[in-house]
Amino acid sequence: MRQTLFLALVLLTLGCRPKLDDESAVLKVPSSLPVFVQEPAVPSYAARATELANEATVSLARHDVAKAIPLLTEALTVDGSHEKARWLLAQTFLEGGRGSVALKLIAPLAEHQKDCGWCIEFLQKVKTDKAFTRLAASSEGHTLLADVSEAPLPYAQWAKSLAVAIQGGKFDEIAKYAHIALPFDLVRSCPECQEEAKRQPQHRLLTGQAMLVKAASRFDTVRPESAGIPLTVQGEPQCQDRCCTWPTPKVVPAASAALARLCLRPTSPLQPTLSEISLVFGTSVPRTQPAENMR
Repeated sequence: MRQTLFLALVLLTLGCRPKLDDESAVLKVPSSLPVFVQEPAVPSYAARATELANEATVSLARHDVAKAIPLLTEALTVDGSHEKARWLLAQTFLEGGRGSVALKLIAPLAEHQKDCGWCIEFLQKVKTDKAFTRLAASSEGHTLLADVSEAPLPYAQWAKSLAVAIQGGKFDEIAKYAHIALPFDLVRSCPECQEEAKRQPQHRLLTGQAMLVKAASRFDTVRPESAGIPLTVQGEPQCQDRCCTWPTPKVVPAASAALARLCLRPTSPLQPTLSEISLVFGTSVPRTQPAENMR
């Protein structure tokens, strides 16, 4: 790895750019590559692709490239949007002296920067990661990556906008964050509740705009008929790995909730979709019986 980086720097210093392919490379060039798919696969397909990519990772750690390449190829056939599989397959061909194949695996992402958020993040990583120094320094790679924005996607801005929409009962805005086919994880906990089950995080997978709006309506205090409970959004979020986390109160007041985390899929550079919302609830206030029922 260090030798490759050093070589690229030397060539650039001399005013030359490295070639994508090594003449002495023995790694077989595939006749075709898996088709690029921008839209994330349904969970079952994505899970299978992840399983295959993880198997390939083990094979690569054992320097068994011959076994890893078919696994990664199958992973991308199952889920053409699988980032890890595409990264590992491109890296394997690049390190095997077949940079032109790696370029073909990456090129479709550059063509979809305007409508594919994760494509931008993938290309940004290619542009800066040491594993792809040779590709980025080549004439072809330099041209491919020239228009890639260096600005990170605005996760904090997105997360804060969604939080404000939930607090304000802005259901039209909230609905935009729902993916039509992929679920979001609704995570709830109540540390002060007496029941052990409620104190532990409870996960529930929900899909679609209707389900997201229904979940958000629990906190609609704008419309009296909704009888929603207040949602606290405390301070500024800290964002990492596509998730934004807020500090929550040590004790959440009864009959209220605090927003703990929002995770977003960068399906678009302008409009992400929700993958997780995590909430911490205070204990519920017991309802009093009407006077006429107390007689």
